[in-house]
Amino acid sequence: RGEKRRRLAYASAAVEQRETDLEGPENVALFGEARTLLETTIRGLPLKQRAAFTLRKMHDLDYETIGQSLDCSAESARAHVFQALRKIRRSLDGHEFAHMEPSR
Repeated sequence: RGEKRRRLAYASAAVEQRETDLEGPENVALFGEARTLLETTIRGLPLKQRAAFTLRKMHDLDYETIGQSLDCSAESARAHVFQALRKIRRSLDGHEFAHMEPSR
């Protein structure tokens, strides 16, 4: 479980880096592939999961605020984020960039 979190963190870090920060054409290609897969996966999430994930991970809102925004409890908001992350992890599993470490 910790390994999956670490891989997701590494993949997320790779997606956040600009293409020009990556060295070599292979890494640029992997970056593009990771970004495309992540964006496609997020777009494919059910509406509440996508909204909860976006509000939590991109806007750094707490679960209480997310719940109010989605008209559900904080616990339901947390569950929506958890399910979204699980689907994203599964989508990234098995891809070469899921095992990449961000450049330092």
